Amino acid sequence: MQKRKLTVGRYDWAVFSGMFSHAFSLQVMPIILLAVSNQLGFSLAEGGFAKGGMISVATGLATAIATFSCSYLVSSFGKRRAFAGGLVILLLGLIAVSFARSYEMYVVYMMLAGVGGGIILGVAPAVAHDLHPDDSGKYIAIANSFWSGGMLLTVLLTGYLLGQGFSWRSIVLLVGGVIVLPVVLILLPHRDGHEFPESNGKASIKDVSKMKINLIKDSSFWVFIIILALSVGAEMTISFWTASYVQLEFGATAEAGGFAVGCFAVGMIVSRFMSGYFVRQDKIKYFIVGFAFAAALVTSIITFVSSLITLYFVLIIAGLFIAPLWPFLQSYGVERLRPHNKTVVLVLLTISGTASFSLFSWFTGELASHYNTLRVIYYITPINYTLVGLILLFKKR
Repeated sequence: MQKRKLTVGRYDWAVFSGMFSHAFSLQVMPIILLAVSNQLGFSLAEGGFAKGGMISVATGLATAIATFSCSYLVSSFGKRRAFAGGLVILLLGLIAVSFARSYEMYVVYMMLAGVGGGIILGVAPAVAHDLHPDDSGKYIAIANSFWSGGMLLTVLLTGYLLGQGFSWRSIVLLVGGVIVLPVVLILLPHRDGHEFPESNGKASIKDVSKMKINLIKDSSFWVFIIILALSVGAEMTISFWTASYVQLEFGATAEAGGFAVGCFAVGMIVSRFMSGYFVRQDKIKYFIVGFAFAAALVTSIITFVSSLITLYFVLIIAGLFIAPLWPFLQSYGVERLRPHNKTVVLVLLTISGTASFSLFSWFTGELASHYNTLRVIYYITPINYTLVGLILLFKKR
């Protein structure tokens, strides 16, 4: 298969900037978690890890429900308006979060933001696939590299601003402002011949439900659900808890915690963009297997690291191997589940990822609370990635 030339238009940039703004706004939450916990009364330093994890659980639940509804939203309103609606809801949720005065209200407002994020995550891969149906893996991976770019910028900026005395509320408002750009890109009137690639026709709710039922009955679909859940759960463990881990285990500052997550994001950006550009669609399975085993090996040494400098280096390498797994598993899933509707496949696979993020947030938070240390949760990541590699390696073609 010949490698195709990269072609990017306005709607590609809408998807890319939408993924960037999603990460830039929501990935601020793990960095400000310690500051939020101290102000809203669930101090992590006193064992409040479970409450911290429950924020992610509630957000992820709202995200999963919204993502599940994406296929119905798309069938009723089209991908363009559904994507724009998700961005607007995310922005409104962040504005509300910045005014939260209690732990309970913070959770509720984060759930609103999660609804918007769920729509974005559900619709963006489908738009990227429709724009480039014969080479979707490349563009889904590149879109996810922009997500990693948003993660990198926000963790570095947030750590710096917290160190300079900015309140977490003002930071949330600041990062939410970037959402305006993809809203404008997606809603601007199009030129003749450059229409948004809506699917032909609109399916009824009954038809969409039938598509989902048929997909759920396919045993291969559940294989992808399992490996996506394992992969995303392991990625969550690093991206969600590392900033707090650095501050609590190493006695470091919020800036150091943000820089650690930034190192992980650097590896993810480079890997997602380069793999998205160079890896051929017909080689994705072998790429996933190899990188899953490599990710297991690298993440297995995190708990043995006693130097921050060494930890930064390990996190960069971990990001290189971990980053492409989620987008390529989505693309490979669409390829292997070809008889089914592509949008429905991508939406339900995305739900697996967001639900896993929430489940592992809760589980790792409970685990850390039980042992009163975050160190114990980093044993999970190598186990997950080893299972991902083994399942795909031995699954019948």
